[in-house]
Amino acid sequence: MSSILESHPIEMTPLWLNELKGEWTAHVSIYQYCPQQVDDARIIIPIRAKDLTPAWLNKQLEALPSGSELALHSELINKNKKLHIPMIDFSQPTKPSEENLSWIEKHSNLKFNIYESGRSYHGYGEKLLTHEEWIKFMGLLLLASAPGTISIVDTRWIGHRLIAGYAALRWSKNTQQYLKSPTRII
Repeated sequence: MSSILESHPIEMTPLWLNELKGEWTAHVSIYQYCPQQVDDARIIIPIRAKDLTPAWLNKQLEALPSGSELALHSELINKNKKLHIPMIDFSQPTKPSEENLSWIEKHSNLKFNIYESGRSYHGYGEKLLTHEEWIKFMGLLLLASAPGTISIVDTRWIGHRLIAGYAALRWSKNTQQYLKSPTRII
């Protein structure tokens, strides 16, 4: 595995796959960042969940079109079943405080790995959620900030993700907009 991927979120896929029985489909997307847009234009690509490996990711990153980024979607599908990888896009340029992370973990009953993404931090839960649990989880993230305080989680991201019906977080660093690929810190 290349050094870029040693602390990349791809390292969590075996954990998620251990919860799945049968053939599941994951989705990734190729997108171009457009600030302050409501539209979420993406080229969505299905992939067998078991194929989400560091070797696969290396190939995707090498083939990524100029000016585009790669994101993993939260949703995993098997026939009529749908599960979600819990994801968080924190709004602050500093590491989430232990207090804030503990609050989210306590109220969601989930444990998270935290990744620095350059301008913010991303969280990935270790346990998959049903679609109904995912909707409640996204609502919980909106409640993580006390009234009158700075948002802990990017509320625009939550809005986009609820409209789309799945969460998505960037797995690449292919444009000037972003400072680095996501790298685990916790």
